[in-house]
Amino acid sequence: MKAYHDTLSDKLLTPKELAELLRLSPETVKADAHRSPHKLPPRFKRPGSNRLLWRQSDVDAWMKKHTEARK
Repeated sequence: MKAYHDTLSDKLLTPKELAELLRLSPETVKADAHRSPHKLPPRFKRPGSNRLLWRQSDVDAWMKKHTEARK
């Protein structure tokens, strides 16, 4: 598990940035975040905000897990 200070400095990705990593359109990422969240890495939910954000470390772990599952 990451140390607390590491999670505070973790880069937060926007739908556009996540889309680039996953080779999807930003519109697909936004739609899937609402209708099919199981298709995407877990979201970072900032209290009091509805912005769609993902922590880089969560995305990296999710991508690694899903890449290994395909082997």
